[in-house]
Amino acid sequence: MSGVNLYDRRMVRLLDVAEVERAKAGKTYPAGSILIQVSATQGQMRLLSEPREVEAKHAVIQLTAPDIYPPYLFFVLDMVMPRFLARYQTTINIQVGVFKHLEFEVHNEPETQREIVEAFAKLDERIADEQRAIDRLKDFKAWHLDTMFA
Repeated sequence: MSGVNLYDRRMVRLLDVAEVERAKAGKTYPAGSILIQVSATQGQMRLLSEPREVEAKHAVIQLTAPDIYPPYLFFVLDMVMPRFLARYQTTINIQVGVFKHLEFEVHNEPETQREIVEAFAKLDERIADEQRAIDRLKDFKAWHLDTMFA
């Protein structure tokens, strides 16, 4: 992360930078929309990589602020959502109206946001590689245990 200023941040309210709605049947949501499961949920989230219809069990977050990079907002929300839901979720469902209370910090510079996303993507890729290696070792162990007592 060369030349980025990680200290240039501001507090924002979700509803000041994005629109949130319960997914509507038959409506296609654009790439970059963030889905959060609101029915029978633990706050599972996904970022749409391509336009598609969404099940009604999701709320859809669509950016309205042009200075925030959608994948960056996804990573920020992924970090702040557990604490937010611990405070505002009262049942196994999330009421879409509670998102009016969601505040968080964002970095001001789009280049900083992009570099953060790149760094997190590399970390996610590395974690996935390590998980695959663990799975292969578990398979190897299981094969040996199965053949040991055959």
